[in-house]
Amino acid sequence: MNSSGVVSAEIKIRLIAPGKPAVPLSAGLFYTARSPYAVRVAFFVGRGERVEWTFARELLAQGLEGAAGLGDVRVWSSPGQRTGFRRVLHLEISSPSGTARFEIPARGVRSFLRSTYALVPAAAEGEHIDFETGLRDLLRESH
Repeated sequence: MNSSGVVSAEIKIRLIAPGKPAVPLSAGLFYTARSPYAVRVAFFVGRGERVEWTFARELLAQGLEGAAGLGDVRVWSSPGQRTGFRRVLHLEISSPSGTARFEIPARGVRSFLRSTYALVPAAAEGEHIDFETGLRDLLRESH
């Protein structure tokens, strides 16, 4: 268990564009017990720039077993013979400016998720939310 309440992992991924060679990138996966339902992925796109997306931890876990997600984030797994990874997790992210698809080694995602569940077990997320602080913050923002 991570005593800091944070789990992170850097992984090598591939940006997939139709009809073009895959582009290798680095990405970071982040999880914190303070936001127990969510994972954050940061794509390092060069010159210190990064693009971040936040979505449900459960979506990432479901994607390892089969297709999951609707709308902006979709995840599914498949064998990865052509990528060099044994199994691949596909992550597709859509925004008003377009859609991007990434291939991620499933082994790295599985290891990351195991660490997050050691920190906050599945179905115990609600025990880690500080509702009073969240409510105070919301009320402060509304004034």
